[in-house]
Parts: sequence; C-alpha cells; structure tokens
Amino acid sequence: MVPGILIFSERALPLAGWMSGLELAYLDVQIGQISQLLLETGSNDTWIMAGLNKPELKQEAERFMAAREQANQVHFVAIQDNPESESFAGFWLMQKRTFG
Repeated sequence: MVPGILIFSERALPLAGWMSGLELAYLDVQIGQISQLLLETGSNDTWIMAGLNKPELKQEAERFMAAREQANQVHFVAIQDNPESESFAGFWLMQKRTFG
C-alpha cells in the first residue's frame, strides 16, 4: 500500500497547475513545538501544506511517516475538486531519496 494525501479544493485545477510548475520532491513532516506537513521542492524550497496543531493531526502525520517508511519512502499527493470525484486534477508519485 502506498501512503499519500488527497487535497480537496474547489480550485483543484488551478492548484494542480501551480504544483505542476514546481519540482516536487517529497512530503515531509516536522514534529515539534510547531508541527507541519511540508512539501519539499527543488533543492532549496519548502512549502507548508498544513499546520498540525491538534494531537490527532500529529498522530496521523506520524502514521503517514511510518507508512512511507514501510513503502520504501514512496508516497503520493493527489488533488480533486471534491471527495466524490472519480478523476484527479493532479497526481504525483514521489519518493524521498537519501544519499550518502
């Protein structure tokens, strides 16, 4: 099973277009005093996708990270205009790579 996130937005197509212009690398989670879901792009850019300011969000983020680890760091981001949609405005399959 490959873990990932689905983003539902009425502006799914413009959001997918914007994300298509980025060099998407991988999703990451920062847990600490300020916890966030991050989208790493290019070599120097990081975008905050969501604040994880509730305990249940932090737990879900930790489960995502554990599932990503089990899937050899492979994960996805998908964008749809609503939960009932049968198509994606955008879909990206990613893998966090470690070097060294």
